[in-house]
Amino acid sequence: MNRNYVLFVLLVIVILCASCSTYISYPVSTPPEIETDGQHKRIVFINRFDYSNLPIDDDKEKEVYISGVRHLIEKLELTFSSDKNFNFIIIDTLMKGITTEELPEVLKADKISTICNNQNADMLLALESFKPFFSIETVTEKYDDGSRSTTNYVDLIVEAGLSLYDRSGDVINRILISESNHYQTRPALSRFIVIGPSMGNAGKEVNDLASQIVSNYIRSFYPGSVTVMKMIYIGKAFSEVTPRFRSQDWAGAFELLKPLAGSPNPKLARKAAHNLAIAYEAMGDYKAYENWIKKSME
Repeated sequence: MNRNYVLFVLLVIVILCASCSTYISYPVSTPPEIETDGQHKRIVFINRFDYSNLPIDDDKEKEVYISGVRHLIEKLELTFSSDKNFNFIIIDTLMKGITTEELPEVLKADKISTICNNQNADMLLALESFKPFFSIETVTEKYDDGSRSTTNYVDLIVEAGLSLYDRSGDVINRILISESNHYQTRPALSRFIVIGPSMGNAGKEVNDLASQIVSNYIRSFYPGSVTVMKMIYIGKAFSEVTPRFRSQDWAGAFELLKPLAGSPNPKLARKAAHNLAIAYEAMGDYKAYENWIKKSME
């Protein structure tokens, strides 16, 4: 092992011991990726992806597109309708004219305002693109006897473009969102001749991925959580507090830390203020967290 690395690790251990600190992990809430105003939200939906005008000759493949789009719309309606905070209204399942695999130009603000005003809606959600496709990775393996085998690993990917507008026509969120699954593994004729599967046979799998896209998208409207790791002070003064942190008994930690934060010993008070800040963050009180972090630096 590198001598400098060993010295560095020992130095870190010494510093941690000298400062009487340790690290704890806990979940903290994160705001929704898509933030909307108000409690009850009335959303109108339109489908701008014209699946009746696809540049595809194979009827079975066309049907996969049509079924996938319809499945996505049905899943949106079902999922939004299951939450009493949303009122989801489908007003157009097929607008003629746009067939694109990318996001088209945004809707005109006056058109959005007219639709929202007519429906007394807060927002307009538009499906603007839809694309199922295969991704193929060709791998050649060499064996000890000199022989080779070439294999195609096929993933099915479904990508959808969704735009959310407020009632004045401003874009709240615009995203190309995709989901994928391994579709099949098949022997290949060679590394240079790749024969892929038929999209016309992938209807069920496309529908499943369309459902996953909706589930992923809907999560953007709700708070999430991440696990963070933060330093806390330990030692004799915090001997009763530390077990409360480890068991995530934040209320018990508050009770013990607040008297310490008012200690006439400024060093102890700052450490207690830091620990209080961590406890407040773990409870989701970010205003109190900021307040106590500032006090810990005074």
